[in-house]
Order: sequence, then C-alpha cells, then structure tokens
Amino acid sequence: MVRISGGQLGERQDKLNGEMKKLGEGQEGQGSMSEKLARMAAEQAAIRQEIEKLMESLKGSKDGQAAGKELKELADKMNENETDLVNKRVSPELMKRNKEITMRLMEYEKAQREQDEDEERKAQ
Repeated sequence: MVRISGGQLGERQDKLNGEMKKLGEGQEGQGSMSEKLARMAAEQAAIRQEIEKLMESLKGSKDGQAAGKELKELADKMNENETDLVNKRVSPELMKRNKEITMRLMEYEKAQREQDEDEERKAQ
C-alpha cells in the first residue's frame, strides 16, 4: 500500500481545523485576518496536493481503486475549503466540512497502519 507522504496529513489537517475554529470564535490573536486566511488556504492547498499525489501513485493498483474514490472526495472537500478561505467565508459549514476531512484522513491513515502491520505479520 502506498503511504501518505509528508508526515501525517491527518495531524496537519487537525491543526488547521484548530486554527479555523479559533478564527471562527474570534480568538485569532495577532496578525490580520486576511493573512491568516491566506495562510490557512495555502496549507489546505498543500494538504490537498499531497492527497492528489497519493491518488496519482495509486492509479492502476488494487489499493488505488478502493482508496481512489475516498481520496477524490477528500480532495474535493479540501478544494471547497480553499475557496471558502480565499473568499473569507468562515462559516459553520466550513468548520463542519473541515472536521469531517480531518476525521476521514485520520481513519485512512489508521487503516494504512493496520494494513501495514498485517502485512508485516504475514511476512514473518
């Protein structure tokens, strides 16, 4: 199975989720809101690009067919998040979508780890 590269994307998405939540609650701290939104949109884009690379590397493989649809849905939701952030729309819908992305990414990463562990056990 192809692993998610660039660290744990679920953790990166979770951190982004926390930043969005603070922003939505008005706890943005220092710096302009526009700068923060632009930085969050850039981070979301970077995570989405990692997902797209993963989708590309899985094409044609057995794992790719199963994971491809799930990853495509995640990438689409991330794209919606980017659009909302760029357009300064910090809404409950954005927060809900981001939380769902985070949960699904973490579930995907957990499934990868479990599959890797199973393969290691079979190899022994």
